[in-house]
Amino acid sequence: MKIWQIELTNKCNFTCTYCPRTESMTRSIGQMNEATINRIADICSSEWIRLHHYGESLLYPKLAVKAIQAFKLKGIKVGI
Repeated sequence: MKIWQIELTNKCNFTCTYCPRTESMTRSIGQMNEATINRIADICSSEWIRLHHYGESLLYPKLAVKAIQAFKLKGIKVGI
């Protein structure tokens, strides 16, 4: 089973010592926009999407809900 993993944001309110984001991440902090989420939903070739990576997806609850809705409309299962 192929699972796409996307990062709604790379911002996180924790500083876990085991997470590379805490000590070594050098890219700028930001979040995905709705247009990008919709584009991913349109091109996704997987039945699953996971909303996580180095950031905490639920820091932006409205964005997380919009992403979940966009993927569900396309029949894609969403995990957090």
